[in-house]
Amino acid sequence: MSDCFSNLNNPWGSQNPGQPCLPGQQYPGYPGFPAAGQQYPTGATICPTAPIVAPGPKAVPCALPLPSGCTQGMMLNICGIPTGNRFFIDFEEGNNVAFHFNPRFDENPKVVVRNSVIQGTWGQEERQCPKFPFQMQQPFKLQILFEPDDYKVIVNNETICKYSHKLKNFAGIKIIRIHGAVTINNASVTMV
Repeated sequence: MSDCFSNLNNPWGSQNPGQPCLPGQQYPGYPGFPAAGQQYPTGATICPTAPIVAPGPKAVPCALPLPSGCTQGMMLNICGIPTGNRFFIDFEEGNNVAFHFNPRFDENPKVVVRNSVIQGTWGQEERQCPKFPFQMQQPFKLQILFEPDDYKVIVNNETICKYSHKLKNFAGIKIIRIHGAVTINNASVTMV
C-alpha cells in the first residue's frame, strides 16, 4: 500500500511546533536511548510521532521490544500480506498475553479472534466484528492503538473493534510478538 506509514518517511519532521526534533539520530526505543517525549541531555525533545521501534520489514516470527511497556497513545503499525490460514499478534506481559489478535481465514465465516492469557488460562474469546477486514494475499495496513480502557484496532483506516484491558500492569507489557502465516513489509511502534 503506497500510503502505508507515509508519516514515517520523515519520522523526525516536526509534528509538534515548538518542540525540536533531532535529525540524523537513531530511532528511540533501545536500551540507553530516550523514549518518545523524554528529554535528551541537550534538552531537545523527541517528536511525539517518532518511532519507538524502527520501521522496516520483519522476519516472521518476530518480537518488537517495548522497553517502557505500553503507554497511552502508543500505536503498533503493520503493513503486511496474509499468506495462510492464521496469523497472531500478542502483547506479552511475562508469561501472560495481555492482548491476542488472531485473524482466521480457516473458519466459516472468517473471524478475528481477540483474547488474553492470564496465569496460564485463556479468557473468553471475543469474535464479534462488523466485517472481516483481511483478504488472502492482499496488502493490509493494521494499527493497534493503546488507549486508557482498551486496544483500538484499525485496519485499512477503518476501526474494526476494541478490546478492553484484562491486565492492568501496562508497564510490564514488554514485547509484541508477530507470528503465523503473514509477510511483514513494515512494522513499527510509534507514539501518537
